[in-house]
Amino acid sequence: KEDAVIQKLAEEADRKGYQVLSFDLPEHGERKNDNTPCKVQFCVNELSIIMNYAKEHWKEINVFACSMGAYFSLLAFQNDLIEKALFLSPVVNMERIIENMMKWFNVTPELLQKEMTIETPIGQKLYWDYLCYVKEHPISTWNTDTYI
Repeated sequence: KEDAVIQKLAEEADRKGYQVLSFDLPEHGERKNDNTPCKVQFCVNELSIIMNYAKEHWKEINVFACSMGAYFSLLAFQNDLIEKALFLSPVVNMERIIENMMKWFNVTPELLQKEMTIETPIGQKLYWDYLCYVKEHPISTWNTDTYI
């Protein structure tokens, strides 16, 4: 993997007898040029597929995620039995992050709804469907021992 954090985690996990299943989000790592945008609804769906695969192959499942990956994991795995979650710099309030970006760049909800996608000066895109998904899918349950 390109990511040094993931490499170190995988090496340490291997030394302790764990197996590691690694996954890059769209537009990240080995999927940097992926045609799929890194939108919450796509990432949650992909993580659910990966979790189903993991459940078929292992009895005990732990999760490690960074930043937005932690947020997507909180959404995707709310009802899954996970032994432990390890989060590095987790995003826990995506709605606030999006709303702050909208304020910084003078994007109203009405404008975002009309345009559907708005590119910001920092290269980050704002998506109307992303904001709607975040508002409609709050993190309501998380019963996993979690370490940050």
